[in-house]
Amino acid sequence: LRISRSSGRPDGTAVQPCGVASQRKATFPIPQVRGTTECRRHLRRHHHRVGLLSRILARAAGLSAQHSDAVAEAGALHDLGKLFVAECILENAGQLDEVELRIIRRHSIWGHLMLSRRHGPTFDLAARVALQHHECWDGTGYPFGLRGDEICIEARIVTICDVYDALRAPRPYKTGFFHDDAMARIIRGDERIRPTMFDPRLLDVFEQVQDACRVAIEGMDCDA
Repeated sequence: LRISRSSGRPDGTAVQPCGVASQRKATFPIPQVRGTTECRRHLRRHHHRVGLLSRILARAAGLSAQHSDAVAEAGALHDLGKLFVAECILENAGQLDEVELRIIRRHSIWGHLMLSRRHGPTFDLAARVALQHHECWDGTGYPFGLRGDEICIEARIVTICDVYDALRAPRPYKTGFFHDDAMARIIRGDERIRPTMFDPRLLDVFEQVQDACRVAIEGMDCDA
C-alpha cells in the first residue's frame, strides 16, 4: 500500500513522512493485528470517549451539527493503527528506544491506510484524521511535521481531545489524572506536553467547555 492521495496538506500537494522526503512515494506495509482482548477493549473505550469529546469541542468551535457528528465519527477511529502495534510497546512504562518509537509512530499511517480502503466521506475524513492527529500546531509532530493550518481542523480538534482523555485515563503503567490536573498540563504544559502543540483558538474553546467535557466522560468507564 502507498500513501498516494493528497491527504496530507489542505492545498492538495503531496507530502512525505519525515525522514523520507527524497522519495516520491513511501510504502508502508501493514503488519498483523496485535494485542490482547483487553488491549482492544481499552482502544474501543478510548475511541468512544475521544469521539464524544470531539463532538463537544467541534460544536463549541462553530462547526455545524452535521460536521461535528462527522468529526466525532473520525475521532472514534483515530487510533485504529494501534491495533498493529505490539502491546509490549503500547504498555511500556519507560522510555521507548529508537526502534520502538519508530514503530509506534507508524500507527497513524497504518490507521490511515486501513481507513483509506473504505469509501465514502466518513472514511475519507477518518483516514485524514488518523494520519494527522499527532501533527502539532508548532510543527513538531509526526509523521509529516505539518504546522498550523496545514493540519485539517478536524485533526486539530481530535488532537486536544485525545491528549485530554489519555491524561484522564488510568493505564497499567500510570494512574489517571483528575480533571483539573489534566487541564493544567494541557494549558500550561509539563515535561511531555507543550501548549504550542495545539491550535491556540481551539485550546481557548476547549478551556471554555471543559466542564461539559468533564461531565461527559466522568459518567463513563474511564478505564481508557
